[in-house]
Amino acid sequence: MKRKEFVGSVCPAVVVVMMSAPLIYSCSREDNDPVEVPLIKYNVLISAGEGGSVSTVGGEFNHGSEISVTAVPQGEYIFKEWSDGNTSATRTINVSSNITLTANFEKKKYPLTLNIEGEGEVLEEIINTGRTTDYDSGTTIKLTAIPVNGWIFQDWKGAIESSESTTQVTISEPLEITANFIVDDTVGENNENPLSEEESRYQEVKALIESDGYFYDNKLLYIDLSNENYKSLEEISAFVNDMENGILILRRDQENYMAFDNCCPHLGTRNQWTYSNNRFRCNNHGNSFGTGEGFTSFCSSNSTSGNLKQFHVHIYKDMLTVDFN
Repeated sequence: MKRKEFVGSVCPAVVVVMMSAPLIYSCSREDNDPVEVPLIKYNVLISAGEGGSVSTVGGEFNHGSEISVTAVPQGEYIFKEWSDGNTSATRTINVSSNITLTANFEKKKYPLTLNIEGEGEVLEEIINTGRTTDYDSGTTIKLTAIPVNGWIFQDWKGAIESSESTTQVTISEPLEITANFIVDDTVGENNENPLSEEESRYQEVKALIESDGYFYDNKLLYIDLSNENYKSLEEISAFVNDMENGILILRRDQENYMAFDNCCPHLGTRNQWTYSNNRFRCNNHGNSFGTGEGFTSFCSSNSTSGNLKQFHVHIYKDMLTVDFN
């Protein structure tokens, strides 16, 4: 058998002589040409909800393309999230399928703080939008000041300066507003809705009590039990050691309060008191003293037993009066 090679062809023909019959193999140049693969394209649709816009609305893109998009809030809105849960305002999208995205926005929210001086309440009425924990920016609120019996509305202070009992405010920033009520001095004139002497005194003193929760006048101590400093007295058997006024205030039961000198009869300690089983214990030396009306031990008398000095008290509504006379 003889074999000859042909040089100069990418795919040379080879002739193989076997026995008496030659076989010829050949290939075509077209077999090595590159195969064209069709491109895959996808549709990307990007939109914006109320309160903003997007940097691109998408279009048709090849498989594997990357798209950068930014959600842009407008006015009093802020970006919240994309419809797929992504919370980055600017993001890059890798295109591997058809995509539909929406940028969601929400209004900024601001708190409205309302304070009350005197006796009354403020009715809040939303005029033009909804409310969550705080008010949406742009919300208009109608405020109505409503005094209790025997009081009148005087004016608004803070973010609003007005003497009209009904007013409106538009929320565009955090606001603090105070409604000021005063005692109606005309109540009782001409025997119309006359106030009792006790009620008149109550309303008068209430207007004089400041943030510390009490008012002292001619050996009478008036305590506003609704004040934060005395809130613990809501519980039965609770007590307050009122260091500023030198007394221990005890809530004996649902209806009765008691007041005692907070000076320990032993050595005069005032700030070491605890209460249990109708007795106050001074933890300075461990001596305990009763709350009855028997033998009284006075301040710094070196006594280690007996009852604490007690003051007469009177309760009307949420005001406790302690008489030091």
